[in-house]
Amino acid sequence: MAAKRNHNKGGRPRKPTEERRSLAVTIKFNEREMQHLRRTAEKSGIHLAVLVRQLALKGTVKTRITPEEMVLYKDFSRQVRGIGQNLNRIAVLFNIGQEVDIEKITSMVNQLQAALSALTSKLN
Repeated sequence: MAAKRNHNKGGRPRKPTEERRSLAVTIKFNEREMQHLRRTAEKSGIHLAVLVRQLALKGTVKTRITPEEMVLYKDFSRQVRGIGQNLNRIAVLFNIGQEVDIEKITSMVNQLQAALSALTSKLN
């Protein structure tokens, strides 16, 4: 009689017993609540079950960054980088003993605050 081979079928390895989800809870929602959950799951890029689990266990769900938000972040990042480079140039001048224009520094700080406020208002 031929010995049985331990044949690997392929696929994902089994999870350890403590990581397996085997218990279920039934929750009932009305149509409006269910539509809200589905929209939130779609916007977040996750399955509905994952959304409900995260809300139940953590109370929050991380949402995906929309293309519009990505454009805002990139623009903000570019503005902050430019302001930082200008402030660095001023710091170099200050360190070598040259006179520094306080109004220029104040203007840059105000630009940074304005850019941050604009980004915050666009995201909310």
